[in-house]
Amino acid sequence: MPKIIRDVKDNIFEAAMSLFSQNEYEKVDMKMIAKDSGIAVGTLYNYYENKQELYIEILRISWEQTFAKLSNIDEMHISPKRKLQKCIEQLYTDMEIRKGFGKELMRANDSDLNKDERIIEFKKALILNLEKHIRSIDKLEKYECQSIDKKMAEALLLTTILLIEAHPQEKTENIEFLIDMLNSFIK
Repeated sequence: MPKIIRDVKDNIFEAAMSLFSQNEYEKVDMKMIAKDSGIAVGTLYNYYENKQELYIEILRISWEQTFAKLSNIDEMHISPKRKLQKCIEQLYTDMEIRKGFGKELMRANDSDLNKDERIIEFKKALILNLEKHIRSIDKLEKYECQSIDKKMAEALLLTTILLIEAHPQEKTENIEFLIDMLNSFIK
C-alpha cells in the first residue's frame, strides 16, 4: 500500500526554504529537497519541473506576503517618516524569518537564476516597492536627485541582509541603525 503524505506541497515548501536558507542556491539539489520533504524525488518532480521553478515559487509566495504587509503600512494614517520606520521594521522581521532565503538574488553573479526574467522582474518590483515608501519622505536638498530613492532602497535591502547575517542577536540595534541611516537623508 503506498504511503500517503498529507500536505505534500507544504512539506516541499518548508524543506526547500530551509535548505535554501542554510545553503547557497547552487549547493541545493532536488534529491536533498525530496529527502527533507519525506518524499521520493519522482514525486517532487510531479510538483516542480526543476529546482529553479521551486525556488522562484517560494520566493514569490514569501515576498507577496511581505508586500501585503508593506501595503497595509501604506494604508495607516501616520506620518510618512513613521511609515518608513514601520516599513523597515517589517522588512527586517520578514527577512530575518526567511533566514537569508533570497540573498542569492542580491549577489551580482552570472548564475542561471539571476538571468531568469522572472527573477529580474522580481528584483525590480522589490526595489520599486521600497522606493515607494522612501519617495514619500522629504529628503535633504542635496539628496533630491531622481535616483536617490532607488539607491536608498538598494542600500536598505543590502544593509538589512548584512546586519541579519553579521549581527543576528542585535535585532533592535540593527533596526535602529537602519532607521538612523535613512533618517540621515531626511529633513
